[in-house]
Amino acid sequence: VDECAEGLDECSHECINTEGSYTCDCPEGYNLTSDGMNCTDVDECASDLDECAHDCTNTDGNYTCDCRAGFELDSDERACNDVDECAADIDECSHDCTNTDGSYTCECPDGYELSSDERNCNDVDECSSSSLNDCSHECTNTDGSYTCGCPDGYTLSSDDKTCNDVDECSTNAHECSDDCTNTDGSYTCACSTGYELNSDERTCDDVDECDSDQDECSHDCTNTDGSYTCGCPTGYELSSDDKTCNGKYLEKRHTHISYIHLSSFSMLPCKN
Repeated sequence: VDECAEGLDECSHECINTEGSYTCDCPEGYNLTSDGMNCTDVDECASDLDECAHDCTNTDGNYTCDCRAGFELDSDERACNDVDECAADIDECSHDCTNTDGSYTCECPDGYELSSDERNCNDVDECSSSSLNDCSHECTNTDGSYTCGCPDGYTLSSDDKTCNDVDECSTNAHECSDDCTNTDGSYTCACSTGYELNSDERTCDDVDECDSDQDECSHDCTNTDGSYTCGCPTGYELSSDDKTCNGKYLEKRHTHISYIHLSSFSMLPCKN
């Protein structure tokens, strides 16, 4: 009698007819129980019988494989392949992305630093510390960089970092009315003899040597622009030094002219 063919067996799954009897068998993924009739599921994951590269999930009579984050299941449904998040544009980096095995890292270009979330880049304020910039004088922070500037009296050199003094005197960029002397980052004004610097420190005013008693005239003094001239009262003449007066002719009486020689020390009127 073929118990299997006639449905007389008690096998839960497969029946194999034998001479005068039958045996039970189980499909792949099951084991025959001790009663020889029933089949129980084999947990391939727990018994390390699976071929999964990463994660294994047991099913009735089989198992399935899964991959950890950053990987995707191969077409063989067993192996796991790395996902290039950078190339696939599924990363969260605000700037630069570098793929790693199963993940990725974010990086920042010059002028930025990675924030604590390891995804976004924050601007570095290079001007906040002299060690972070090469400016010789003034620094202005920009997004991802900085620019250098110079105070009045300087110009930025071709390296865009250092400041060179402007010679206001030689470039005629000064406001001096007379003499100009360049200084580091500025200039000073001075006046020619006979003038004095005004309170604006730029223009020159005439010095009245006569009024301020700075002349060398023995008698009369007349101020001029930047200097002065000396003069003499009637009966005197200016000497060759253009400062002192000498006696000349004092009087003329009728038709007779008397010449009286006066020494430079006699009868000279006093200077007012």
